[in-house]
Amino acid sequence: PPVPLPFVPYALVTVIILHIIVAVVYCRTKGCSLTDRGQTLSITAHRGGSVLLPCSCTELRAKPETFTWRRYNENRKGFERIPSESDQYRNRVQLVNDHSPGNLSLLISHLTEEDGGVYRCDGVKSGYTYIRLTVEEPPVPLPFVPYALVTVIILHIIVAVVYCRTKGCTLKDQKQTKYITAYTGESVLLPCYCKDLQSRPEKFSWKELNKNPNEEISSESGRYRNRVQLGNDRSPGNLSLLISHLTEEDGGEYRCTVDGSGYRDIRLTVEGCSLTDRGQTLSITAHRGGSVLLPCSCTELRAKPETFTWKKHKGWEEISSESDQYRNRVQLVNDSFPGNLSLLISHLTEEDGGVYRCDGVKSEHTDISLTVEGTPSLPPSQSEPFIYAAVGGLLLLMVLTGIICWRYRARRWRLVESCESKSEGRRDQETQDDSLVLYATVNKDTSKEPQEVIAFDVGILFSVRSLSTLHNLVYSADKSGTSSLKMTAAILSPARQSGTDTNCVCGDVDVVIETVVV
Repeated sequence: PPVPLPFVPYALVTVIILHIIVAVVYCRTKGCSLTDRGQTLSITAHRGGSVLLPCSCTELRAKPETFTWRRYNENRKGFERIPSESDQYRNRVQLVNDHSPGNLSLLISHLTEEDGGVYRCDGVKSGYTYIRLTVEEPPVPLPFVPYALVTVIILHIIVAVVYCRTKGCTLKDQKQTKYITAYTGESVLLPCYCKDLQSRPEKFSWKELNKNPNEEISSESGRYRNRVQLGNDRSPGNLSLLISHLTEEDGGEYRCTVDGSGYRDIRLTVEGCSLTDRGQTLSITAHRGGSVLLPCSCTELRAKPETFTWKKHKGWEEISSESDQYRNRVQLVNDSFPGNLSLLISHLTEEDGGVYRCDGVKSEHTDISLTVEGTPSLPPSQSEPFIYAAVGGLLLLMVLTGIICWRYRARRWRLVESCESKSEGRRDQETQDDSLVLYATVNKDTSKEPQEVIAFDVGILFSVRSLSTLHNLVYSADKSGTSSLKMTAAILSPARQSGTDTNCVCGDVDVVIETVVV
């Protein structure tokens, strides 16, 4: 049999139905009242994504009679209705009120930068809700890193930090003194390091032991204001002190102290500028229209004086490139070395002559007496002799060259003619194979004086491999009978004796003949 329904009093059913009817009628008569009406909400979205522009009735079951979504037009200065069929929003906008008639939110997908602007949810009698939409570029995605690797890296960092914190800073070269020399105007680094540059000490300080041993050095202290720099952010264990724009007063003994680790001392010596030739007067002569360098320098070129000036004895007025007399004509030449204080004056005039003073620190100065003379001219007597000598030498060289060439060519022609004539005269003479024939003409005297025999060494006069090739050797002596003879030699090969012109060597040789009395 069917299960009997539980007994419900008709009175209770009637009450429930009446409540439902009253609620429906109340909502219908009350209508939709927008949440956040009259306010402006700001929403940021990314290009290519989607965004939900929120708008709803306070009672989601209440449905407004009419409502629209509008966007502010900058060109027309007013709000325009957003149609879903327009080119800009085609297939990209959608109302999400399917389940709740009081949900009037607008969903925009595939966002572009043009979608940014001010939107209005227009509920007519229930008011307005404004939404300012900003469309940005999407964020760059992070590279994929395995979670295990990230975990290991983080653990290593934590361990390193904990190790450094627990280990602390141990000074390098502690309780030692380092000597450093610097010069005025420069910068100097006073070194102080922990052995582990990644360990940060809990507290450290720099002090100057000579003058203020109880006062810590900082960029806010009086004498070092804006001149010192402590530590290094990249290496927490670097505790060095950098001092710039050094003065002689900065010299002294400095101490780097680390609590619980010890200290290190630095003895700094700062050398200042002391003028060379101080107290002396130098004399310089220059010419009108030229340039002159007035020398002045520190004994140490790296040292820069705190203050110095150039003055002229005419009232000891300071020389400036902006003054009328020296405008754009004076220049300091200390670009490479700060201790070079020399003054360059160009386009000199006679008025520039006088006594100049290089006035340095410590009441030191160097005076220079400048004399400006007229423009120098080269006298003719200095240039003319040089020109005449050059021209004469060139002409003499040309004449000597011509004479040497003429004599050389004439001598060659004489040798050739003598060789040919003497060779023709000896063709009919007898041939000797293994002997050397010598013809000599000597003045004979009828008296009974002993004869002079000419003796010589053939190997000294000629360098010949074989004496058998010498068939004729003719000497002609001058009639004076001196021992210095002019010798004409003809060396003929066996082929020459047979009448064939194959080899002939001719030449003149000056020979000293040794005479022997027989």
